[in-house]
Amino acid sequence: MGNGSQYHGIGAMHGIAKSSVCRQLHEVVAAICDDLFLREVCWPEPADRLRIAADFLRKGGFPSVGGCVDGTMVNIDSPSQHEEQYVNRHGNHALNVMAICGPNLQIYAASSRWPGSLHDSRVFRNTSVYRKFELENWRPFPCAVILGMYVFMYYIYRVLIREGVELNNISRTE
Repeated sequence: MGNGSQYHGIGAMHGIAKSSVCRQLHEVVAAICDDLFLREVCWPEPADRLRIAADFLRKGGFPSVGGCVDGTMVNIDSPSQHEEQYVNRHGNHALNVMAICGPNLQIYAASSRWPGSLHDSRVFRNTSVYRKFELENWRPFPCAVILGMYVFMYYIYRVLIREGVELNNISRTE
């Protein structure tokens, strides 16, 4: 999609014009973004959300877990505008992609809109999930927390304290 050189090769291979390849690709990407993503990347129905906690407890021994968050860098070609914002700490041009997943690898939320220079915790703070948790006090089920790596710990600790979870009483069950 970057410079169109692949469109010509695909078009030649299948006997169609480069413009047709481009148009079809954009229609497929739009369908994925506008329909499939919105339908598949979401929290379960309210009646099914308590199963999330039960599955996390069974698999890892963690109580009240509503999801796990992590970020990753996806390398990209150098953008023509604001190129410096996309350079990550490794010197690569990248997008910082964040996802919240369930116990059975379901994706509940994802964001790929932030440049690689941003820290994972800042990407998380700019998501709708963070806003719902912080501003609306929303949870997928009562007292739910999101587990994450150390970069998310300040936020997770604040949620645990606000929810009144006794940190000394949380233990991993076998």
